[in-house]
Amino acid sequence: MEPIVLNIRILKPVEKVWDLYTKPEHITKWNVQSGEWSCPKVDVDFREGGHFRFTMLLKKFKFSYDIAGTYSRIDMHRHITMAMEDGREVNVDFQPLDAATTDITYSFMPRKGLSWRTQRENWYNILDNFHKYAERQK
Repeated sequence: MEPIVLNIRILKPVEKVWDLYTKPEHITKWNVQSGEWSCPKVDVDFREGGHFRFTMLLKKFKFSYDIAGTYSRIDMHRHITMAMEDGREVNVDFQPLDAATTDITYSFMPRKGLSWRTQRENWYNILDNFHKYAERQK
């Protein structure tokens, strides 16, 4: 199976994008696939070797699950590698294009048992929610 690679451009400086992406008070506001979901709880120990856990809640059915893992590499304002509990790695790259524009690239191997297309759509929707949230911030 081929890796999933997603890109998005955000019209904000890399320092601002980094803060919005990594701080729990912001993660709860953008880390969802659609309006049917919420991310009511975020536990983040944002350092190499630190753990994270995001609770995803399907509001209508009050069904929830956690996404968890460890931050295995952090290169401030440039790169994050997350080691997921299932053994996969998710890489997030932050590329400043100029003083007010940042590209973000996700790359990861899809999880077994779910279609590549579904996973790509779900992760893209989360990244797109981040994009919309980030562009609304001052």
